[in-house]
Amino acid sequence: MSGTTMIVMIVFICVGLGMVGEWVKRYLAFKEKALKHSGDSEQMRKELAALKSRVETLEKIVTDEGYQLDKKISNL
Repeated sequence: MSGTTMIVMIVFICVGLGMVGEWVKRYLAFKEKALKHSGDSEQMRKELAALKSRVETLEKIVTDEGYQLDKKISNL
C-alpha cells in the first residue's frame, strides 16, 4: 500500500467518524427536544379537555329555554 493511499484512507476515516459523531449529537438533541415536548403535549391535552368542558357548559346555558326567555324579556 502506497503512502498516498494510506493518507487518503486516513482522511476518509477521519471525515467519516466526524460525520457519525455529528449525527449522534443531532440525534441526541432531537431526542431531548422530543422528551421535552411530550410533557408540553400532555399539558395541552389537559388544557384542551378543560376548555371542552367549559364550552359544553356554556352551550347548555345558552340553549336553556329559561335563558332564551330572559333574553326575549330583556329585548322588550
